[in-house]
Amino acid sequence: MRPKLAIVTVHAGDIKNLIKTIKSVNSQILKPDLHLIVSKDFDNKILRYKKKYNKFIFKKDKSIYNAMNIGLNYTKNYFLLFLNSGDYLYSKNITKIIKKNIFVYKKKCLNFKTLLSYKKQSFLIKDKIFYNSYFYSHPSFIRPPTTKPIYYDENFKILSDGIWMDKNKKKYGIKKINIISTVHLLGGISSNPSFFSIKDNFKFSIKSGIKEIIKFYINIFFNKKNYYKIIFKRNYLIK
Repeated sequence: MRPKLAIVTVHAGDIKNLIKTIKSVNSQILKPDLHLIVSKDFDNKILRYKKKYNKFIFKKDKSIYNAMNIGLNYTKNYFLLFLNSGDYLYSKNITKIIKKNIFVYKKKCLNFKTLLSYKKQSFLIKDKIFYNSYFYSHPSFIRPPTTKPIYYDENFKILSDGIWMDKNKKKYGIKKINIISTVHLLGGISSNPSFFSIKDNFKFSIKSGIKEIIKFYINIFFNKKNYYKIIFKRNYLIK
């Protein structure tokens, strides 16, 4: 049977970001089999972009990971990519490239590269880091079909995506593909240190918590652009 691809977009906040993401999916030469949008808020503007492969769920979810778990319940029989509101696909050929690879690697997780972007600054993971078995990129991580999905731990505010990817990788294995698939916009809750991220990291390990505290103070003393340059300098190419 032909492998199917689902893209799930979780949205809360600026409607312009969601429209940007939907337009990115709609512009693909080869369309996904499903684009599921899970949104806290109903807005008629979103429906203007509805295509036959779109499905909208308007629900007051408890958290971003609760919304992602809602998405997991609707996409059990699909290869699954989470493309969050504001992020977009790198080119019009990305779903075609993804479908070509999921046809080859039918039972594995796939991980493409993510281009991180802040205003006019871009950051791309170095190859030697990308191929490290411990590196995953959530905006470009694809889970294979399953009847029993691994769910996000809703006890975390920030780190549950990394834990989710690690569990899927251990269950299915992973294939790293050195192609940029997604552009992730920096500046949101997942890319900025906060009291929530510090608390989450200490739940994970003391070492991780201390690193997050250091990042927290770097973020305070430097402007956002220089903050990203500092934390990404070692492992990323800066463009």
